[in-house]
Amino acid sequence: MKTKKKILIVDDERVIRDLLERLLKGSGHEAISAEDGETALNLIKTENFDLILLDLKLPGIDGVKILKEIKKLNKKLTVILISAYLTDDIIKQTSELGVVDYVKKPFDIYRVKNQIKKVLKQ
Repeated sequence: MKTKKKILIVDDERVIRDLLERLLKGSGHEAISAEDGETALNLIKTENFDLILLDLKLPGIDGVKILKEIKKLNKKLTVILISAYLTDDIIKQTSELGVVDYVKKPFDIYRVKNQIKKVLKQ
């Protein structure tokens, strides 16, 4: 029996948020979106998420700073980083902060679906 997971999508691109929301809801999960870091952090403070899909480049607070704040609030929160700007330095820095997987934009929706499924099983 599949258990419904609560997933936060943090991305400044509406089309990406909408696409991921449809994908997650179609897979039986609850999906909530935030278009910036401040909104995401406020949601994390008030709700319990099983997974966060976090864009690296956001208005205001960037993804790395948000990731650091997320880990201060809840070290056990699972995060997948989504970005067109994944470099070895970013991957090293964010993996040390607990990122479990990476999605490079533009992405294949079926690959992302499998990555999310795999991470949620762990």
